[in-house]
Amino acid sequence: MPKKVIRKVVVIQRNFLWGGEEGIRKISWVSWEKICKPKDQGGLGIKNIELFNDALLGKWRWNLFHYKNQLWGQILDSKYDGVEKLCVTEDQPNESIWWKNLRKVCGSRTTSRWFDNNIQWKVGNGKQIRFLDR
Repeated sequence: MPKKVIRKVVVIQRNFLWGGEEGIRKISWVSWEKICKPKDQGGLGIKNIELFNDALLGKWRWNLFHYKNQLWGQILDSKYDGVEKLCVTEDQPNESIWWKNLRKVCGSRTTSRWFDNNIQWKVGNGKQIRFLDR
């Protein structure tokens, strides 16, 4: 989701919560970060749309690399000249906004290494490991 859309959705959420109207600002008595915390941590459990969007993009990235042989993966692979180029090339003019946003979870930018930094190895039976698939 583009940043501009995320900001508009958050404005709608805040206006609803604080009883504000479009164009009229209300006082927010609690920080938005606290509002977005889970209920058991003192928040209202409202989703942080930006983090939720990043999580969905991360899920798409994972699926693209692990299920690229499915039809939808083959279509994207063909359209963008190889899914592997997602994290190594710069934005191209013919790319969709979704594809450009998907780049944000790739390790090609220093500010977006969170995805790669949080991938961990899963130990199976301890007898073998397929390290070439990584």
